[in-house]
Amino acid sequence: ALEFTAFQVLREQGDQGNLIYSTYGLLGILIFMWTLVVKSDPGYLEKDPQMDFKTLLATFCPRGLCPTCKLINTPRSFHCMVCNKCVERFDHHCPWIDNCVGHNNFVRFYIYLLVQFAYLIIMLIVVIKSMKIDISQYSEIAEMESETGVSESGVDIRLIMRCCGNGFLLLLCLPFTFLVLKIISTQTQNLRYGQTTQERLSPEDLVDQKSPRDHDPTFKYSSLEVAGLLPT
Repeated sequence: ALEFTAFQVLREQGDQGNLIYSTYGLLGILIFMWTLVVKSDPGYLEKDPQMDFKTLLATFCPRGLCPTCKLINTPRSFHCMVCNKCVERFDHHCPWIDNCVGHNNFVRFYIYLLVQFAYLIIMLIVVIKSMKIDISQYSEIAEMESETGVSESGVDIRLIMRCCGNGFLLLLCLPFTFLVLKIISTQTQNLRYGQTTQERLSPEDLVDQKSPRDHDPTFKYSSLEVAGLLPT
C-alpha cells in the first residue's frame, strides 16, 4: 500500500525517474532481508535427548538450567516466553519478524533495520517532493488568477487525491521512521557496550546469575561477540 501510494503520487506529477527506481530497489532488498530474518534460526539451544533432566538437577546449579526446555543454559542464553525456547545471546523477541533476535541472526536483523530506515527516508523525500510541487502549482494558479482577475471553477480532483496520498504517507512514515531510528540506536548501543538488549535492561542481579560479570565486574563482551561474529 505504501509503495503503491508513492507510485501514484509521483506518476500524477509526471515523475517516474530515480525516486521510483530507488523505492522499488529498496523495497526488494527490504523484503529479501525481512524474509531472511523471519526464516532464520536465532540460536535456539538444542536439548541432548540422552541427558535426563533429573540427573542435571542433581549435578548442576538450578540457576544454570532451564526447567521448561530441560537443558543446560549457556552464560548468555535466555528463555523466550513467546517462542518458548532458550536462545543463545538472546536480544529480544521482535513482533515485526515474529522471531527472536539472537546469536545467529543479529547481523541480518541490524542490516534489515538499516534498509528499512533508508526506505522510510526515501518515502519521506517522496512526500516532501510531492508537497513542494503541489505548493508550486497552487502558487502559480493563484498568481495567474490575481493577474487575470479570473478564477478557475471546479475542483481539481487530482490535486485532492495527491494531497490525500501525501497525508497518508506522512502519517505512516514519520512515526515508523522515528521508531526504527530508536531501535537502530538501541542496537548500536548494544554493540558499543558489548551487551544484548536483554543483558542491558535486565536487573543486574538476574544477569549476574548467568554472566561472567559475576566473577569479574570489569568483564565486557566485545562488539563482535554481540554481533555473533566471534565465539564467547
